[in-house]
Amino acid sequence: MKNTIQPELWGHVHWLTVLAQQGSYTAAAARLGVSKAAMSQRVSELEKLAGIALVQRTTRSVRLTEAGQRLVDQTRAAFDQIAQGFSQVRDLAEQPQGLLRVTAPVALARQQIVPRQGWRVFYASTRRCASS
Repeated sequence: MKNTIQPELWGHVHWLTVLAQQGSYTAAAARLGVSKAAMSQRVSELEKLAGIALVQRTTRSVRLTEAGQRLVDQTRAAFDQIAQGFSQVRDLAEQPQGLLRVTAPVALARQQIVPRQGWRVFYASTRRCASS
């Protein structure tokens, strides 16, 4: 029994977790932006490779089997961690970066702006660099 999953199957497992969350092929396919047929095919491929049914299909509903639920439960934390890591990386891109030029009276700059920011401030009137 192999304890590893081929990297190309990670997407299949993710689709199964989305199916479990959404409760139907239609909703899961819409969430992933794919067709119902593609969704069904991916889940069928995963079942074939697992050698066991992961989903019980009826005309009105879709339910995970015990094996399917176990797989989703064991992989959900990993997918949540990946999503959280990606979110943190995106947050880095949203933080302001670069040079900000502010024109203000010297007194305002010294009393309000510089003490509240840890910035290096260049005074335009003297062209000298001052650190807070």
